[in-house]
Amino acid sequence: MFVFEMVFFILSVFLVCCTSYIARNNEEASRATVEKQARDRGRVLSAIEAVSEKFAPVVLMRYSTFKELGAMMAHEEARD
Repeated sequence: MFVFEMVFFILSVFLVCCTSYIARNNEEASRATVEKQARDRGRVLSAIEAVSEKFAPVVLMRYSTFKELGAMMAHEEARD
C-alpha cells in the first residue's frame, strides 16, 4: 500500500508542476501577443499619420501627354 501512495504522491506533484508550467507559458504567450498587437497598432497609426501629414506634389498625366512634353519638368510647369 505504501508504494501505491508514493506513486500517487509523485504523480500528483508531477501534474501540479505541469499545470503550473503550462499556465506560466500561456500567460507569457498572451502577454507577448498583447505587446505585439500594441506595437503593430503603433506602427499602423504612425503610417497613417505619416501619409496624412506629408504630402508631396504629384502630377498625374497620360503617357501621350508626357511623351509630347519630351522631358521631365517641374510639377508647376506640367500642371499648367
